[in-house]
Amino acid sequence: MFKIYFRQAWNLVKQNKLFTSIYVIGTGLAIALTMILFIVHYIKFAPIYPEENRGRTLVIKVMEANSEKGNSSQGCCSPYLSKVLEGLPHLEAISVSAHQWGLSPKEISKSGESNSLKTIVQNVNEGFWRVFTFRFLAGKPFTKADVDAKQPVAVIQEEIALQLFGTTEAVGERLTYNNQEFKVAGVVENSSVAAPDSYAGIWIPATLSPLYEDEMDNRKHLVGMFAIHLLSTSRADNDLLKQEVKEAIRKFDADNTEWKHNLWNQPKEHWISLYQGQAETNTKEIVLDLLYLLLAIIFIPALNLSGMISSRMEQRQVEIGVRKAYGASNLAIIKQVLGENLALTVAGGIVGLLIAYLIIATCSQWILGLFDDIGLYSFAGSNPRITAEMLLNPWVIGSAFGVCLLLNVISALIPTVWALRHSIIESLHSKL
Repeated sequence: MFKIYFRQAWNLVKQNKLFTSIYVIGTGLAIALTMILFIVHYIKFAPIYPEENRGRTLVIKVMEANSEKGNSSQGCCSPYLSKVLEGLPHLEAISVSAHQWGLSPKEISKSGESNSLKTIVQNVNEGFWRVFTFRFLAGKPFTKADVDAKQPVAVIQEEIALQLFGTTEAVGERLTYNNQEFKVAGVVENSSVAAPDSYAGIWIPATLSPLYEDEMDNRKHLVGMFAIHLLSTSRADNDLLKQEVKEAIRKFDADNTEWKHNLWNQPKEHWISLYQGQAETNTKEIVLDLLYLLLAIIFIPALNLSGMISSRMEQRQVEIGVRKAYGASNLAIIKQVLGENLALTVAGGIVGLLIAYLIIATCSQWILGLFDDIGLYSFAGSNPRITAEMLLNPWVIGSAFGVCLLLNVISALIPTVWALRHSIIESLHSKL
């Protein structure tokens, strides 16, 4: 049956080349826009390297402290917050890292050489390597002992190792940053700005940041310049961990007679934190905004395509009348038209996929900036690396196929049903 439908569709293509071209291009553009929307949000939300634990990662990025004297402090988190939260029952690991807002490319060089390159340098604690799942090509991450002792050690990305040392086997090599020499402890597989919470070219102990020691010594309030990522024991335990964090903050405030803290309903799941500035986030509004955008992208082209199909169905009234005269049911005719239209829609879907991948490949930084209200994807001088893992995944491909089916049904079903309202006699005499 499907062979018949596709054979009929091919005959119609040869007879109506202009209609076919416009239909395929229109479908392709609609699916390309939808695919870009899907891919952008897949990259932001899905468990991709090295943020494969996103489903059970809770984030605290901004907070507020108010004193009884009327003073107020707003910003990121103090690393001392990690000490306040240590030992929570449903907390597997806690990451302390320099907040993205404060990061910009810094100059580094191979020790003893004058040539330098610029990359993002990230100050992190030992828990960072448990929250984020980096794949080590050589060596290993620095330890708690290294962090506590302020050891000048570093973990570097594969591309940095190749540029500085010509090999990924760079463990034990020396590099210079900020007039200080660092020993390479490990080399990890390249990551991408598309995973901004973990991205850097080089990671060094958090204790080597002057801000870290100042904020650890200031225990009056918990506002600072770092981001906190919490890894729950399982995704099902996320809500339990949230309650434990709130209780830990309540106890800290109870012991602190001067300052009280507002976490704005944090910690939050990773995907919600992407839309959070210094305000509480309405999850329902986020979902509805995305849904309205998706519906607009799908239904506006579908209505235009529906008008084209309606015009073509008027031209096929005699054919419909003949088929009905020989006993074809309305359902059989609807199936035929949907089958023919599906062939064109699939062709448009393939064109749309190619267009979407081309746009993403050439405009990745702009694409990732879409729906980015707080600048997480705008590291100066950093080019987002879009990997095959982000593009060629079952969820995205399945979504494209679903959009094809939806466009097919919406654009073809209504014109076909409308054309079938005519009697056999009316259809046979439609061109007289």
